Amino acid sequence: MTQRHAHARAYPFAIPQEDFLYADGTALPLRAAGSNPMQDSQVRFGDGWRPVGEVLDHLGVADRSPRLPLIGYGSNRSPERLKQKYGACPGPTVMAVTRAWLEDFDTAYVAHFAHYGSVPAGLQYRPGTRVQVSVLWLDAAQLERMHQTESVGDHYGFGRLSPLRLTLLDGVRLDAAWTYVPLHGLVPAPAGLHHVGAGVGTGDGCAVALRAVTAERRTLPALSQGEMLDVVAARLAPGRDTDQFIARLLDDGPWRHSMTERLREGAIAFAGGHLFERHMVTGET
Repeated sequence: MTQRHAHARAYPFAIPQEDFLYADGTALPLRAAGSNPMQDSQVRFGDGWRPVGEVLDHLGVADRSPRLPLIGYGSNRSPERLKQKYGACPGPTVMAVTRAWLEDFDTAYVAHFAHYGSVPAGLQYRPGTRVQVSVLWLDAAQLERMHQTESVGDHYGFGRLSPLRLTLLDGVRLDAAWTYVPLHGLVPAPAGLHHVGAGVGTGDGCAVALRAVTAERRTLPALSQGEMLDVVAARLAPGRDTDQFIARLLDDGPWRHSMTERLREGAIAFAGGHLFERHMVTGET
């Protein structure tokens, strides 16, 4: 297996088990506090814990206006992926990333292929389940860059989820936040893959959760990224080795697009529309 194949199978990549301040490619441990972690937190910096304002001064971040809370549920929780998205941006890119529990949702595989060969994630409304997510606290420029990387209007729609039960790990609760939801649905569970308590295969048309994402009271079946790639390769390109399938996804953009179109056939619709208010972004049609 090549490094590119391994990278595709590694989604959603390494996710820290602590809150952090993302600072130009570095994840600094963060002791988040309150509903404004860019103002009230402590950061591990240099030889000890310092007030976040002091660290922001040191990093050259002058704008202290309130940040928008964006729910990250897949690779946006990973410093590695954030560096890929923001590494070429001018000026300091600094944001708090705080862990949280989101009630009545799970994280499931979306019906499209990323340019790096993975099947990415999306939220799916699932009453009774609670899933661990992250909240990214973004300024206007960071949000604009995030829109660009999320293919808003093509794969995802951007908007506000409310009312929510979204609880940060310090106990602060948010009843609304922003996020991206899949526009073309989620990958249906393959025949024979059972969801908890069902005793059947895919008769109820359920999606497939990401095994790498922690959830409680999960009722969706779950697969690793590698297992999901095996499933979709067997479905869309029977007889082709999965690594060969990934290689062509990486090297042949038009073919990847055609595979995405086929993957969307029979996709499971996003079920949380009653909580989602979509906002159109600049350039979206």
